[in-house]
Amino acid sequence: MNRSYESAFALVRPAVGPMSEHLGAFVTSLIAKQYSVACVYIKTQQAVAFDRWLDKHRVARADLDEGLIARYQRRYSRGRRSRRMDTRRRELCVVAQLLHFLREQGVCKWPRPVAVPADDTATDFGRYLRDERGLT
Repeated sequence: MNRSYESAFALVRPAVGPMSEHLGAFVTSLIAKQYSVACVYIKTQQAVAFDRWLDKHRVARADLDEGLIARYQRRYSRGRRSRRMDTRRRELCVVAQLLHFLREQGVCKWPRPVAVPADDTATDFGRYLRDERGLT
């Protein structure tokens, strides 16, 4: 099959996983962002493969998160089939991009923000400044 935008949409049509109804919109968004034909096709292949994996493992769309992506990435870790590191890295980027797209569309929940030590330090410093100025 020649790589074209039409062939990318053809990859999406038979999809039946939990994201299948949103894959066409994902492809459309890639085209709108002016990705090359080859890039759109490859990203579509990887998105469809992830959707197929989700369906096989009976994962609901509401359960999609970064931990699930890590589990998906480990699917070949048992030595059955090795993949090149750059292929794994690209696949991780595509699946993360798809998850971000689904979150922007309101299909999946955004992760809860995690406070980092710098946030606590900034809050404490702000409290210190207010106390020093007698603003409390």
